[in-house]
Amino acid sequence: MACMRSEMSDRVGVWIWAKFSNLPWPYPLICHMLDTAAMVGVLWDEFLDEGQRRQIADGFGTSVDEARAMAMFWAGLHDIGKCCPHFVGQPSGPKPELLDEPEFAAAAGWMHEEPIRHERVSHLVVPTLLARYGYPAGLRPSRSVAHQVGQILGGHHGRYGLALDRATMADPGKAEPRVGTASGWVAQRHALTDALFDACGRPVPPTRVAPAGTAVIVTGLIVLADWLASQTDWLLARGTQWYTAKDDDHVAHYARAVKAAPRHVQAAQLGTASWKPAGTFQEVFPTLPAPTPPGRPRSTPARRDEGTGTAARDCADRRRENRIRPLRRPHHGLGLRPDRPGTLPADDGHHRRHVAAHPHLHRRLDAHRHPGHPRPLHGLAEHRLRPCR
Repeated sequence: MACMRSEMSDRVGVWIWAKFSNLPWPYPLICHMLDTAAMVGVLWDEFLDEGQRRQIADGFGTSVDEARAMAMFWAGLHDIGKCCPHFVGQPSGPKPELLDEPEFAAAAGWMHEEPIRHERVSHLVVPTLLARYGYPAGLRPSRSVAHQVGQILGGHHGRYGLALDRATMADPGKAEPRVGTASGWVAQRHALTDALFDACGRPVPPTRVAPAGTAVIVTGLIVLADWLASQTDWLLARGTQWYTAKDDDHVAHYARAVKAAPRHVQAAQLGTASWKPAGTFQEVFPTLPAPTPPGRPRSTPARRDEGTGTAARDCADRRRENRIRPLRRPHHGLGLRPDRPGTLPADDGHHRRHVAAHPHLHRRLDAHRHPGHPRPLHGLAEHRLRPCR
């Protein structure tokens, strides 16, 4: 019993799980936290552009290098709310035996029986957790960067929570006992956060509250990292290594996650659409007759073999094809670039007509399109895609 109590108070409890559905074993929360931090490190280096990295750093008043470690730390904290009685003890989970210990008791009373979502718990407990690492405490929520981080993490499933009041920020367990106020839950949240903080290089706190747009970029980065670290193939691979090692060594797990994360991110095909080289019109559209040579009379029918082809129709087709061809032009930045988009109805109507009239062209474009990227046609005009500058 003494050994058990020591684990509950001082060590990261690997029995606190984060993932279980469709897995042969529960995936520890500490592993998922470290996985997500590792994903953000790769996304920061390979997915964000220089302007986005600079915007995050400037928004929170840190250097770019410090902002990277800071974002990793925050991303790992996104699921700290799973360290609570309602999540760990849910009926569909593995039901750890330590839940029967008084150190991990749930709040008593019928008024606390209704489940609470884990992202809400993250929002509630993160401000007080961050105060242990030098984040200013006692400020109004609108001036507290710790509260802003709590809101960001509370919104990682798509909906930000309302701002907390000062009393709730100071003592979330008193305002909402369902977060887990027993000593075991408090100690485990501290142990989990300490382990993550050390793994991320003990990042310095930001100096100011960031603008809303910057907070949204950070939220998107965390959501993307969480999605990558929650895929079944990733969980099976890392979980198999974890349970094979049988050492409960989260430091070694983090090293394995950092090593495996770049390939996992690359497999997700998040980068800019890439195209096979094609230097001539005929390489792009090999099923069409060659373009009209210079000097050929415009009145000469271009496709007499079709019976209905005329020079006017040929010219119209060429105009349509020339609007598609620039989409394959290489450029830097996220998304695709229509060179001269027209009005939205005109572009979308043109796209539908062109698909119906020339299915072979679109099949050819699909053959050149990198798997996993969206179809680069005017059906995407409503998104107004432009290169990032």
